[in-house]
Amino acid sequence: MKSVNDRKAINQISTGDPHPWVKEFPARLVVIDRNNTIIDLTEQAARVLSPGGSPELLGRSVLDCHPEQARAKLLELIQERKTNIYTYTREGQKYLVVQAPWTISGEFAGYFDLTIKLPANLPHFDRDLK
Repeated sequence: MKSVNDRKAINQISTGDPHPWVKEFPARLVVIDRNNTIIDLTEQAARVLSPGGSPELLGRSVLDCHPEQARAKLLELIQERKTNIYTYTREGQKYLVVQAPWTISGEFAGYFDLTIKLPANLPHFDRDLK
């Protein structure tokens, strides 16, 4: 059973007030609530989703920001609450994408999409090596 405070926290997060650290986070990050409404996004994400990087994306449906094929895939991920992680290359630059649900006290609260530029010589450390 979820406490009243947990439900209040979910409702407060869904108000559309961006968290201060998100705006200038050095990656594309979009956070949506359980109704697919954008509640936080970075400046980089705003520039990709809207010409001129419109901050007016807050409070809008994330589904309105994608072409039909991407919208269908995103909606499937959200509805099934699946995590989707992959890399892609565009114009010689490699990116890592993480799309996943987020929760508060185990209750589904929304979904996020994080895209990070990967450096050409990304170090890899094997923590299992002795």
